[in-house]
Amino acid sequence: MWKSQGSIEGITTAIFFGTAGIAAYIGLSPIVGAFAVGMAVASTKLIKQIEEYVHRLQFIFAPLFFAIIGAQVDLRGINLNVLVIAGIIVAIDISTKLIGCGLPSWIFLKDKAKSMRVGIGMISRGEVGLIVAGVGVTTGALSTDIYTAIIIMVAITTIITPIWLKKVYQKEMLSST
Repeated sequence: MWKSQGSIEGITTAIFFGTAGIAAYIGLSPIVGAFAVGMAVASTKLIKQIEEYVHRLQFIFAPLFFAIIGAQVDLRGINLNVLVIAGIIVAIDISTKLIGCGLPSWIFLKDKAKSMRVGIGMISRGEVGLIVAGVGVTTGALSTDIYTAIIIMVAITTIITPIWLKKVYQKEMLSST
């Protein structure tokens, strides 16, 4: 049974969905259950096989995930209040990542440029932020204004992080030549 093609992938997928379902049943976010299994699988010999499998699934599930998140955003809800909230959240996000990640890096690396790159590289907020915001809005814990502001923040930080990193690396390359 274990030697047949796809059995490991199928069993692992069933376990991921099963633990996600159990987590949801007991009142946790489904990602908690899937994350726990992911950590367990990461310490096995199967990790490479599962990574290849997940990489193929990403072509199906990633667009579906972002389509669902995008469908929850009401662009008609963007107003001055949402933009102000989004601006505050973006400012907090950037400053806390630069300080919270860049400062410890500077302490340990003793290199200002490298620690700045670490801080900038950590700015982007991605899928987990979207998942948590989605759970918050569907449970009523977040208003649609806050949810929209968070989506704007995720979009902005996802766009600016690679651009900013590229500029920092280009500046370093120019100064070293």
